[in-house]
Amino acid sequence: MAVTPSVPAFTRSPHLVDLIAEVERLTERLAAAPSAARAAARRDQAVEAVTATLVLDGAEAAALPDAATAAATAARIADSAGAGATSTDTSRRGTWLDALRTLDDPHDDELRALEVVGAHAVEDADDLLDTILSDPLPALSELHRRLTRGLVAADRAGQPRTTDLAVQDGSTGRVLFFPTEPDLVP
Repeated sequence: MAVTPSVPAFTRSPHLVDLIAEVERLTERLAAAPSAARAAARRDQAVEAVTATLVLDGAEAAALPDAATAAATAARIADSAGAGATSTDTSRRGTWLDALRTLDDPHDDELRALEVVGAHAVEDADDLLDTILSDPLPALSELHRRLTRGLVAADRAGQPRTTDLAVQDGSTGRVLFFPTEPDLVP
């Protein structure tokens, strides 16, 4: 007769029990917090996430405008472009090479404002959560449109790339990685 080895029963470590208790305590505090306080905490978290994202991309945190200033600048840019004004040169937008030329001026407040507005738009993209795994290409295309609004020509934003790409360190030119081949993106 074969003896089946007994499976050890799952036991909770004191550390796991403490972590579960802490999560329960914080969940109760969150549920009891006034909705205005929860909304303010979410706004603060969004600002921290946007700042961290842009700093990872090489921006200086101190140079980034706050969300309200960025939104006002982006609205002014949109109004100027819509009125046919030439204060914002839209001809420089379109290709990645054009984007790199735009980045040559590190004091471009309009560029920083558009980056902040785009990063906040992506941070607020909860409406895409349900489709990102089930239908990723349209969801990623929409994220790209939101992220690059005003930075990339509207007819190119959200389009899957058609050429090979190498992601490089802007300061050294060193290749950091080669993303997925274009025909595999969809």
